[in-house]
Amino acid sequence: MIITRNKIKNPFRSAKRIFFVLGFLGLSHVSTFAQPVQLSDSLKGVFHQPVQPNWHWDTWATYVYGKSLNVQSLKLGALFGKRFELGVAYNWLSNGVYFDQEWEQNKYRMQYELRYAGVYTEVKFFKQGRWSGTLPIFLGTGKSFYQFRDQSDTRRIVFQNNVVVYEPALRFNYNVANLVQVGAGMGYRFMLKGNSQIQERIVSPNFLLTVGFVPEGWWQLWNKLSNR
Repeated sequence: MIITRNKIKNPFRSAKRIFFVLGFLGLSHVSTFAQPVQLSDSLKGVFHQPVQPNWHWDTWATYVYGKSLNVQSLKLGALFGKRFELGVAYNWLSNGVYFDQEWEQNKYRMQYELRYAGVYTEVKFFKQGRWSGTLPIFLGTGKSFYQFRDQSDTRRIVFQNNVVVYEPALRFNYNVANLVQVGAGMGYRFMLKGNSQIQERIVSPNFLLTVGFVPEGWWQLWNKLSNR
């Protein structure tokens, strides 16, 4: 079976690789001098700490079958004491990936789709100035399937079935002006339950990029502007 995808080049792919490499080279130096935070200390009494809303937009760059697959993730959660985050997330495959498959004795170019939602947690394990390190974990369920248009130009969805996805990761973050947080890291996607009708399960290491707001910083900026 041969995987192909649309020929439109992703202009952000090179930027992702450069950011990832430079980020980890710099952070390997920073983490040497960072004050580590014990995980037990991070979680101790965390639910008695002040709570803030938080959200992220993550991109998981996955390389399987010699091709690049990009999974986007929108996360909305609650941040407890600036150390522990708990929330919900929705994930979807964002770039076109195609397979040659047979359906009703005809061969079609079908687009592979993967969509899933679930819960996530993040634990901060060190902080040094504007830098921090977190351990994100996601567990969710969804569906994978093929979609295509048949000879009558009717949109078809075939081989649809449930999947269960587990994604642990390691991420380093940088706080920009206490308003925006950007990060880079590595993770792994496990299919705890795959689609038995589809061979491709997208189980692989991932490069992770993230961007999110810092609610406290925006609130302080709002108060400052409104009091002028």
